[in-house]
Amino acid sequence: DVSALELSGTDAFDRLYVNSATCGMYWTCWRFVHRRTSALPRFRPGVIHEDVDVLPRYVRSLTKVVISDERLYRYTEAREGAATQVFTPRRVRDALDVTAHNFGQGFDAMLAYNLWGFYKAAKTFPEPERSELLAEFRRHRDWLAAVELPRKTAWLKRLYARFLV
Repeated sequence: DVSALELSGTDAFDRLYVNSATCGMYWTCWRFVHRRTSALPRFRPGVIHEDVDVLPRYVRSLTKVVISDERLYRYTEAREGAATQVFTPRRVRDALDVTAHNFGQGFDAMLAYNLWGFYKAAKTFPEPERSELLAEFRRHRDWLAAVELPRKTAWLKRLYARFLV
């Protein structure tokens, strides 16, 4: 039994990126089906995490969005790509860039929450990249402040803050 929900772009944005229990794990391009006549967003060339860079704002700009649980395709992993790579300094650098580019757009908690994995990975990189990336994280403590964790997990935010001092 397939269910569908029709929303405005703004309401879909709030549901998928702002108020999502999964912390906005809906940014990937392959989760969307578009009309051929749609003016799809353009990605910034050479940026990893380009879907996070443009899709939330694109969804917000749409007149109508239909959210459905119908399976419309099957994803087959045929090659290695950004989605299958381990964390690299370039990937972390691009995640920081995408967050800086989008912070203040209304999905700040999602961006800040998802940077935690990148922060942990950066600690394992060789110098001087390690120090540069950790310093970049520390310059953006406001991102951490945007994370809205449930009361039961508030201790996690305090832990984040301690690492970013």
